[in-house]
Amino acid sequence: MDPILKDVAQVVAWVVASIGGVIAAFKAVAELNRGRADRKAEFRWKQAEMAKTVLDETWSADPVRCALSMLDWSGRTYNTGNRETKEITHEYMWNALRTTNTTFEDHDQVFVRDCFDRLLTRQNASSTS
Repeated sequence: MDPILKDVAQVVAWVVASIGGVIAAFKAVAELNRGRADRKAEFRWKQAEMAKTVLDETWSADPVRCALSMLDWSGRTYNTGNRETKEITHEYMWNALRTTNTTFEDHDQVFVRDCFDRLLTRQNASSTS
């Protein structure tokens, strides 16, 4: 075989291999970016599902629903297990939520505080009265 033809064939092979290597590198980078974007989207979806689960559990709790009702309505009564509260007005609710002199005269004020604790801190149901 002619040495010049052999050298030309070798140079062409190197050029083709180099171009193929560059194309493979770009393809690998593109695949990595696409995989990272897919994982990011999947993680975001899982975060949204977890947030929905936590909110559903929180909003379904009786004390949380009572606290939200207290914010919306004044003068309602609430069932607290085996008894019913007296009418809880907005003034009574704000009085029960005070931060000074937190010695309470009745169980209804404790009920109000427990409801709002559950709403704001997502406590376990067993810790509310």
